[in-house]
Amino acid sequence: MTAHKSTRGQVQLNETFLVLFIVIILLFLGLFFYSTFLVRSLQDRAATLSERDATVSLARLTFLAELRCSDETCLDTSKFLPFQTLVQQRRPLYTSLFGNQRIMIEEIYPTPASATLCTKSLYLQTTYPGSCSRWILYEYKPSTTTSIQKFSTIVSLYYPENNHYTLGRLTLEVYR
Repeated sequence: MTAHKSTRGQVQLNETFLVLFIVIILLFLGLFFYSTFLVRSLQDRAATLSERDATVSLARLTFLAELRCSDETCLDTSKFLPFQTLVQQRRPLYTSLFGNQRIMIEEIYPTPASATLCTKSLYLQTTYPGSCSRWILYEYKPSTTTSIQKFSTIVSLYYPENNHYTLGRLTLEVYR
């Protein structure tokens, strides 16, 4: 009779371990799915915040005194090349302001004769503003980039050389 009790006790002990094992597995599965859901939720939140930051940066750029027309809501193309020089001279300041991104402006309407990147030598040619139509105002690309997000807005471009306005696209590429 004692052998029967010990066998019955072992069976009950095995049943208890089996139930405990199943409960632990269910608990780990629940934690796994919860953490997966939490990580996805945080990634979505980070993407939303990143979009907001980029929108704020775009708005800030259009009102930057170094680029803006003196009395209107446009961007002065004659200030773009000096701004590039200023960014090089004050790299730490502008890196803290803009971070890991690329700021580019391109003329889109009327369709430019040339899609060339503007340089000082092209700016000084007699064919300017027809000699170039793109400017990279700022670029700081980290050594490792996992993704690039692009944001853009339409801006009015002013060419003071011939008192002429065109439409342009201000593009912000954020490196992650």
